Amino acid sequence: MPGVQKVPYLASLLSGLILGTSFAPFYWSFGVFCGLVPLLWVVWGRNWREAGKYGFISGVGFFGVLIWWIVPTISRYGHLPAWASWPVVGLLVCYLAIYPAIWAGISGFVSSRLGWSPFVALGLSALWVLLEWIRGHLFSGFPWGLLAYGLSPIPVLIQTADLWGPYGISFLVVFINLCLLGISLMVGVPSLLRVAGSTRQNYIHPFIPWKQVAVSAGAVVVVLGGMAGYGLWSMDRVHLSEVRYRSLGVAAIQGAIPQDQKWAPSFASKTIGIYEKLSIQALRDLKRDIPRLLVWPETAMPFYFQESGKRKEELLDFAIKHRCALLVGSPAYLISPGNEVSYLNSAFLLAPDGKVHGQYNKRHLVPFGEYLPWKWITWWVKGLLPSAGEFVPGTSDRPLVWQRLRLGILICFESIFPGLSRKSVRDGANLLAVITNDAWFGKTGAPFQHADMAVFRAVESRRWLIRAANTGVSEIIAPWGEEYGRTPIFVRTYITHVAKLRNDITLFARYGDAWIIVVFLLLSVGCCIKAVFLSIR
Repeated sequence: MPGVQKVPYLASLLSGLILGTSFAPFYWSFGVFCGLVPLLWVVWGRNWREAGKYGFISGVGFFGVLIWWIVPTISRYGHLPAWASWPVVGLLVCYLAIYPAIWAGISGFVSSRLGWSPFVALGLSALWVLLEWIRGHLFSGFPWGLLAYGLSPIPVLIQTADLWGPYGISFLVVFINLCLLGISLMVGVPSLLRVAGSTRQNYIHPFIPWKQVAVSAGAVVVVLGGMAGYGLWSMDRVHLSEVRYRSLGVAAIQGAIPQDQKWAPSFASKTIGIYEKLSIQALRDLKRDIPRLLVWPETAMPFYFQESGKRKEELLDFAIKHRCALLVGSPAYLISPGNEVSYLNSAFLLAPDGKVHGQYNKRHLVPFGEYLPWKWITWWVKGLLPSAGEFVPGTSDRPLVWQRLRLGILICFESIFPGLSRKSVRDGANLLAVITNDAWFGKTGAPFQHADMAVFRAVESRRWLIRAANTGVSEIIAPWGEEYGRTPIFVRTYITHVAKLRNDITLFARYGDAWIIVVFLLLSVGCCIKAVFLSIR
């Protein structure tokens, strides 16, 4: 029956939709624990071609819901017609969907040879994480939508990030999905879907024994209980240890400058006035007996701060007068001996002594936004996206220093990469700052998705993190993932808090994710080799 044969397609799409709505702005976070189950019902026991097809459908649903907001962004600011924006984003979605397609194809192959077992569940969970890791590094990397990030609103479940980063939490999430599959195999749901979508309709996946159902159920309880138990213990431990560290009054200033006015020369003085007024209000809320730091967003200053002039002196005088340190975002440039100009996306740290205590230049630029990758291939994109910048990346991850503050900085896109903040902490950063301008995304889920990833940067490194966004979301995040003063978007406001300058080093900050990726590689390869061996035999 044609209608019945559509059931596997619908189940695959449902899987993607559940995962997509687990993230902002929907925040059905617990969906990440079961979102893969409908897809697994469909692919379990199928050949790899069919399974891969259903995985691709699921991936399109997932990433289509997650990143649809790129369409209005490139249409409005990339000067690309709306009719052309959808295909461009569609190509990106299709590329991202290849990863769940590969995972589903291999899952079908392995399950058709090995069935369900704890070893298979571990191997396939490890495989998903390897594909997430590859997606986060290949072609400059785009680790947006790692399954772990769906849990950012639930701090108690993400504390193991200080051990193995977001990839380890994604591993646990997928493992729970596979354990729920093991439980559902008892009632034969995958068998019904297999029959519904098969042209031969002659395959019934055997029920798994009660013993394995008990193992599956027990594993779910142990993993969830372990995540929550470690979370409660570590949150309490980190919170109690705060008394050992020096205090710093911090404020994130959200100017909410409209993007279409931000770079107008006539609006520059007003922009500075807005930030100064909000900063004075924030300083009144901060204690005067401790050092104070104000954080302004990415390119908050619509001029080249590095150049001498009235506006630069005004900012330095502000820091002197109000006895505070000031982190400001500003464009910058370099001139080569051949008079070739290179542009930088930078942040400057100003201190109460009236001096500039360092400049940080963005290390990981946005492809097709701040630069064109592989220009010998993508030169033609400049005609479609004339706003694509000609920026060059910075090369140093060293913190900016003022008194006892060692400030690690992430600018916009950089905050989605765990390795960048880790390097800053390894180099001595005792506080993290994320400055960004998310006005490009409008009133969509993108600013919230972007902010949610910063929660992980704080937990991974056990550092206080101040996030200042031009139009929001701005927030101050504790080392245990609690968010203070999360702002609404497109509102002119500020938030303040007392942070601590921590110098402890977590397992993740010290060793990164290389060790756990090797373990996951061995697990997944071992599972696949066993399936291939049985297939040959």
